[in-house]
Amino acid sequence: MVDLVLPSRIAAAEVRAARIRSLEGSIYLVELECAGGRRMLGDGRGQAVFRSLPAARAALAGLGAIPVRLVHDSVYDQMIGLGAGVPNRLEVALGEAGA
Repeated sequence: MVDLVLPSRIAAAEVRAARIRSLEGSIYLVELECAGGRRMLGDGRGQAVFRSLPAARAALAGLGAIPVRLVHDSVYDQMIGLGAGVPNRLEVALGEAGA
């Protein structure tokens, strides 16, 4: 198990919400929304990478009852030649961390 750390100068009480960013190939990153902006959850050596959605959610357990959303940006429009206009984004509310 990896020891996870909050970004420097951020306390757990300052985290207002979390976004689990789903990337291609079952890779998940956790983005924390704080008073000072958005920060990535780390493992002490950089960004923490998770291989499943349950693992990413489990990393948020110690942050209290904050809203969690799953975000997946699709590159379909770029793949078929429609350009990089409006992002093709799917966002799903997952409830609260620790729930």
